[in-house]
Amino acid sequence: MSSSINYPGVPQTGAGANSSGNSGSGGFYVNSFEDLLQQMLSAYDPALVNYTPLDEQKTLLQIASWLRPAFDAAIEMRGKQTERAAAELDTDAYARGMGSSTFLSDVKARNRMDEADDVRAMESDYASKLAQYLYQAVETDRARALDVAKFNAEQTNAARAHAANAAQSAYASQSRGGGKSGGSGSNSKGSSAPLGGLGQGSADAKLGAEAMAFYRGLSSAQKKLFFDTGNLTYAKQRNAFLKAYGAQKFNALRVGFLKGN
Repeated sequence: MSSSINYPGVPQTGAGANSSGNSGSGGFYVNSFEDLLQQMLSAYDPALVNYTPLDEQKTLLQIASWLRPAFDAAIEMRGKQTERAAAELDTDAYARGMGSSTFLSDVKARNRMDEADDVRAMESDYASKLAQYLYQAVETDRARALDVAKFNAEQTNAARAHAANAAQSAYASQSRGGGKSGGSGSNSKGSSAPLGGLGQGSADAKLGAEAMAFYRGLSSAQKKLFFDTGNLTYAKQRNAFLKAYGAQKFNALRVGFLKGN
């Protein structure tokens, strides 16, 4: 069976068969290929990951909330250093009987200018680090978004291919078994195609077994995430299980979990 997702048209089943189920006294009902394909597309609908892009403005504020206090503390300490130096100069001058002088005023002014230069340097360093951390956060977010987009595209394409193969198998099976009305192989109107046992590849079987082992090793709270969360790790395992075992077994596993088994 082809894994192409360019789905073929409705196969011909020979005279006497129709999609309405009314083919005369000797006719039989066969689901159309389109009906089966839609059913399989629903059954193999992949669990995709929802990803919310980074809000740069909020991220900037978050970074500033933990980065700024350290710089504010350093600036405050630098100001206190200037104040201590001025107090020491005053004490020394009065001890010498000098009092206020032009020399003393000049020294204090130079100290304040040095403080201003240091504060400007610290502010520049703060702005640089803020921009650096924001850039890193944005780049990390873009990489995550690309990973999620790639994962969702792969899961969607794989699910469509599985659905097409499953629909082809189910259509061929019901066509072969539906030659006589009421026979053991015939389908009644409105019957649905089988969802399990359609035959997956060895790679899917291996991944399915790994997904089952992953599930069995989870705690009860983690098993709930296996069924419901959009977390990438759980979604990958969930989709591997669905590909290998089908929707019926997945739903049976969910029912068992809900019953506490």
